Amino acid sequence: MKKLVARLFPGAFMILLFACGGRNLQHAETATVTPSAEEVSYEDFLRARAIARTAADSLLEALQDIDYVIQKQGLTVENGIPLSEVYLQMGKAEQAQQALYSVLELHPEDPELFVAMARLFLIRQNYMMCHHYASQAYEKDNTLTTPVFYDGLAYAEEGDTSKAINCFSNVLLVDDAHYEALIQLGLMYSQRGNPLALQYLERALQIQPDSMEALHLLGLFQQESEDYEEALETYGNILAMNPTYVHALYNSGYIYLTTFFNYDSAVSYFDRVVSLEPDYVDALYNLGYSYELRGDFMNARKYFRRVLELNPGYVYAIQGIQRVRK
Repeated sequence: MKKLVARLFPGAFMILLFACGGRNLQHAETATVTPSAEEVSYEDFLRARAIARTAADSLLEALQDIDYVIQKQGLTVENGIPLSEVYLQMGKAEQAQQALYSVLELHPEDPELFVAMARLFLIRQNYMMCHHYASQAYEKDNTLTTPVFYDGLAYAEEGDTSKAINCFSNVLLVDDAHYEALIQLGLMYSQRGNPLALQYLERALQIQPDSMEALHLLGLFQQESEDYEEALETYGNILAMNPTYVHALYNSGYIYLTTFFNYDSAVSYFDRVVSLEPDYVDALYNLGYSYELRGDFMNARKYFRRVLELNPGYVYAIQGIQRVRK
């Protein structure tokens, strides 16, 4: 029996928010006019710029900005969290952790600080401490959704999907438009083959209609559920926005090859994949196999040989060469 290479499934999407709102400030550094004193203080501007520079990976400049602010205002929560973030992005996790501990000694009742601590330990994969600080943050302010979300991510990383689903569902009870929680629930229910995945992914797309990750997960679920026409439509929507989205190209080719037996279309999609990623051996093999099924043994041999140049032990390509040998 001829063997196909299964399509590529992505890993879990982990979405970590910058607690100081850096996502909204990523373009601040390009501004050429300093806000007036009536609008914002110079220290506030520098703090915002430090957050923006951290997001832009200009870490030394970000550290200079936030250090200046701390010299003027002290180690407040709103200054300590960006300082910790700079250290974290520099790969100095211990210093990032110490910065938060130093703020915690001065401001032991601020819930946002406990949220930042939970995030830090989540990133450091210390899930026990992540749970601890997420719980502390929620106890101090039970209207917060971010610590519950981090708690869910930690459970997901630990493999406890039931508790993770419970956390993400609780987030939605407070904020039914929490995009990241919807994505996580869509992903988890997809992994279980549960149709509830559609509900959460479609809701996520209502909130962010151009979300590639939501469309990707939706297409994968439709494909896994054997709703192939719907999956192709979803992948088509992705490619209309981003014609070089490799996974949508690959999965479209896979459907045409294995379900609709449309080898011309399969060749077209896999050829686009390898033009973008020339060393993608699974795509190269499936391109060769599509040519084989189309009766073009010369091109089939070409791509099987290319696979073996990259991976001499690739069994399916070895078998393919034997099938199309003159």
